[in-house]
Amino acid sequence: MKIVNLVGREVLDVNGWPTIACDITLDNGIVVSSVAPTNIQRGPYEAVELRDGGTRSLGLGVQKSIEIMHDKIFPMVMGCAPDGVHTDLKLIELDGTSNKANFGANTMLAVSQAMFRAQAVAENMQLFELIALVCDHTQVTLPIPMITLIEGFSRAIELDQTVTTNSIANNITTFCEYLAVPYGAKSVRMAIERSIMLGCKLSDILKSAVSDKIFFGAEGGLRTFFKSSTEPLDCLMLALKQFSLANDPLFALSLNVAASSFYDRKSGIYQLGGQSYTNDKLIEFYAQICQNYPIYAIEDGMAVSDAAGWQLLNTAMGQQIHIVSDELLATDPERIAYATEQQMIGAVVIKPAQIGTVTEAIQAIKLCQDQDLMTIVSHYSNETIDTFMVDLGVGTNATHLKMGGLHGGNQISKYNRLLEIEDFLINLQ
Repeated sequence: MKIVNLVGREVLDVNGWPTIACDITLDNGIVVSSVAPTNIQRGPYEAVELRDGGTRSLGLGVQKSIEIMHDKIFPMVMGCAPDGVHTDLKLIELDGTSNKANFGANTMLAVSQAMFRAQAVAENMQLFELIALVCDHTQVTLPIPMITLIEGFSRAIELDQTVTTNSIANNITTFCEYLAVPYGAKSVRMAIERSIMLGCKLSDILKSAVSDKIFFGAEGGLRTFFKSSTEPLDCLMLALKQFSLANDPLFALSLNVAASSFYDRKSGIYQLGGQSYTNDKLIEFYAQICQNYPIYAIEDGMAVSDAAGWQLLNTAMGQQIHIVSDELLATDPERIAYATEQQMIGAVVIKPAQIGTVTEAIQAIKLCQDQDLMTIVSHYSNETIDTFMVDLGVGTNATHLKMGGLHGGNQISKYNRLLEIEDFLINLQ
């Protein structure tokens, strides 16, 4: 099959902001599409998103991306058989920058994902099968989902509009996310079903023990106002105690701390829940938490700019739990290699939108696996119902998939795709 058309479309993400879709038409009339997730507030090491600027849609439009697809990318692939890796390499060459500043990571990823999908269709394969083939995997294993149950409030101002701007930094009381890891489940379906039941019990506990003002956050987890960073863990433990079956281990817990949000770079001090911590004192706090709760992993436990803190954290706790990094590494193989050499990490969050192409994300995953680092393929801040990340996680044999909570269309579409893949693999047996 050959490519006869490639076009871009401006669509909306989960929050109603513009993002870019790519449609590829094959010569048999089949149209294959993919949509790039967005993140307006990007980390310091992430590739650049291309936006239009100006006044339309607050400057966030993607007409420039559409023009690039029409004028520069389509002529490059017209009449060719779809080839994901080859196209990615050409895109990187044409962009010519280290941070995708010319084409934009969003533009390139929409094309990259659509091209891999088109190649899978052309070769009559499941998308995850094609990705496994690219990775030289002869078989795949389903990643264990890491399910967001509670979303912490980074700032009290989100609940209390009377909080002044100057006091925002002093009102961070909780970690960013509290996640369940259903490692005891024998299947993805069982893991999801048990997590739904656990979430229902947790909701009842929060309403009775914390507040009746409970709602779902952007990531699909439960949100309310907690007095401390450990109060959500106490509620989770109570829910686990009510839910767990005798002699049947079900869940561990994982924390996404997002420590950069409460770190003062000038003083080198972390401010959390009204307390001040140096990096070594914060590590002592984490160690105490791990003694009291079944913690499996801590993500972004140190600020991006606190390299010494990352080394201290991994040295102190890396043998007991997984020390996970997202913002520090940004799915960049060079940054992952350096952090590994400096013994700063034990696990890596993979988000293709941070780097710009599927091929580079696969390279990052393979590097992690070669270095015995745990891999977590994750969704992005502003998602759509596109499910490419699920096939990427399965095809690369990632350890975990992080798709948010079990609420909201963009999250549920990904869980349903994982269930679909599990059913497909079962039917092959």
